[in-house]
Amino acid sequence: MKRFLICLLALMLLPIGCGIQQTAESASAAPIVGQDTSAPTEEPSPPYVDARKPYNYIMTDERDRKWEEDIVYFANMYLDPYNGHALISDRIQTTTIYDSTLLRIASSGSQKFFDPALKARFIDKINEIILSIPERTDEEIIFGLWEVVALLPDLHAFIRQTDAARNEYLPFWVMQIQSEDGIACVIDACSEEYTDALLGKRLIAINGFALPEIREKLKPIMHYETDSALDALVVGYRSSVLSSSSVLRYIGVMDSGNTARLTVLSRDGEESEIEIVSVIGDYLSAPQTYYLPDVAPGDADIHLPESDRTVAAWFRLLADGEALYLRINECNADDAFGKVLDDAFEQAGETGKLRKVIVDLRSNPGGLPDLNGNYIRLVNYLNASGAQAYVLINNESFSGAIALPSMLCRRVDRVQLVGTPGGQPVRFFYGPVYTMPNSGLTFKCSTLYADFWPEYGDGPLMPEVIIYETWDDYLDGVDSVLKYILDSEN
Repeated sequence: MKRFLICLLALMLLPIGCGIQQTAESASAAPIVGQDTSAPTEEPSPPYVDARKPYNYIMTDERDRKWEEDIVYFANMYLDPYNGHALISDRIQTTTIYDSTLLRIASSGSQKFFDPALKARFIDKINEIILSIPERTDEEIIFGLWEVVALLPDLHAFIRQTDAARNEYLPFWVMQIQSEDGIACVIDACSEEYTDALLGKRLIAINGFALPEIREKLKPIMHYETDSALDALVVGYRSSVLSSSSVLRYIGVMDSGNTARLTVLSRDGEESEIEIVSVIGDYLSAPQTYYLPDVAPGDADIHLPESDRTVAAWFRLLADGEALYLRINECNADDAFGKVLDDAFEQAGETGKLRKVIVDLRSNPGGLPDLNGNYIRLVNYLNASGAQAYVLINNESFSGAIALPSMLCRRVDRVQLVGTPGGQPVRFFYGPVYTMPNSGLTFKCSTLYADFWPEYGDGPLMPEVIIYETWDDYLDGVDSVLKYILDSEN
């Protein structure tokens, strides 16, 4: 029995002994040729951590150091624990809720928008740009910051380009038209040398990239909240970046040169390619030739909304005095806006025929929605007229040009919202402008939040009647939306 127990104990210890021997042999074995036997090194810590943490600058070159300082300033503004962007700074956000009968009187509430995962992506992107400053051009640094703010679903979060980049452009301007297969536009204006080749033709592609492809390439660098706003940034009348040489280069649609090949389609279905050369100058005031149809313009003239850009607002009587057209170019109305309202409704009343009032806020970039205190005067005039009011918006109606229609729809007795989906929801972030200390470039960081129609819900402001500009109407010189209203029996 004693011998049996000794044998059993030996068998139980045998695997342990073999394991120890194997481990010892493995430890004493020679390393494999080429194998790195050094201890693993830790990844260097990213230079930027948070606005609350002190920052140690790493760039030594003067140009690079200045950009590093600007980027850190930019990031600190967005991540400031008290006044930074509500999506990425951990704080409670006060919300202004316009739930009263007057635009200037509102209640407020509290909401927490903070998204820690979004903040982490923001900081990662900031560090990516800082570490690549020496390899990037000035414009590439700015576009990198575009990508940073594009992480946030906020149309008011953006940074300006340099003057040099903004003032290099392909000399053509587009207008969005209806399409069965996605976004589409027609070339509405161009410099004189391309008049015969481009005007009135539908733009299909740039350097072989179709418009839907360009739209996808723009997504990572564009700041927006709704798909309709993204469409506006591609093919909008005022917002399109299709003419921006620097943007097209950054997304890979143009090479380092200054030419682009436009693929266009004529009304009769003929497709052609036109080479166009970028120019240097003030894009907004550049000389240009507009498309003009063979017919004389009528009340629904396609270019009526843009016929006077020198003032914040103006008016015209249409349909032999039965319709009053009030064009508001921007909501930052000057002191003369009240007189515009007085003159407009006085002249309309004198005809004795007024049946329709058209308040056109299409392609309006926004501003102060109370129109320098004249909002209530506008509401009172609309209600007192007894006319059917039409408020026009499109996907280039932003900020105050979304807030104002929202309020008019709630306060005017007989009103109909007409056009295409707006460029923003009825509640959105907004905030002040900041200036970078070295480059002098300005950027916006939203620190405020407002809700202009508490019962409305999510998504872009939607018209009751959706009407897109058709290519046929455009070529005939007709504004499809104005045509609908003027022909309406209401």
